[in-house]
Amino acid sequence: MPGTAGSREGAIGNGIPASQHATLPCRTMEGTMGWGGCSPNRRSEEVTFQGGSGVGRMRGLTLVEMLSVVLIVGIMLSVGLPAMQELSARTRADSTVFGLRAMLGLARQSAITLNRDVTVCGTSDGKRCSAEWQEQPALLFADTNANRELDPEDRLILQSDATRHAGVRWRGSGGRAYLRYRPDGGVREYGHFMYCPDGGDLRFGRQLVVSATGRPRLAQDTNGDGIVDNGAQPPRCSG
Repeated sequence: MPGTAGSREGAIGNGIPASQHATLPCRTMEGTMGWGGCSPNRRSEEVTFQGGSGVGRMRGLTLVEMLSVVLIVGIMLSVGLPAMQELSARTRADSTVFGLRAMLGLARQSAITLNRDVTVCGTSDGKRCSAEWQEQPALLFADTNANRELDPEDRLILQSDATRHAGVRWRGSGGRAYLRYRPDGGVREYGHFMYCPDGGDLRFGRQLVVSATGRPRLAQDTNGDGIVDNGAQPPRCSG
């Protein structure tokens, strides 16, 4: 009869057969008949989609599946994290040495262009050379009277952050804590810069050698042990 529940065709709207409608969880009041055929005491705990060739159910992960996912993620992290840490350490070392080479290249070229000595040293106040380089900027300037101080008549070329890392050290001839480029591009103090990595792992250490010609070169690993040795010894990162 029209208007009764006897005919299920079109009861859900838009002419959808009852066999293809979704049975939703019952949320009816006790003693009433809910939408979709809920009986008074029925409490459904899942959503079932009927129609087509099968029945699909929406459900979450089981405890075993969740533990399996956590185990797989843990294994991936244990394998990948050390590799990422090594890559980061190598990148930091190479970036620091690249900055030092660029700084020395500028000092050499400036000495040639200005036809004057150019002093390179660490500085704590931006006005005079200090005995240390690490954790301090480097000062590049044309030192007219060779007193290792930036006087009013001197020309400041650059104050560089290339030496701000705590692991940067300089070992110069005669124990000098600075180096000077001559107008011909050579240096009056030769030696080498060392980069000592955090944690002291010398695999990530670097040496930048400055010969008498003034051209910096990167020290190599000559004995194949994974540590640069400058043909003689690895970087000394203590003392």
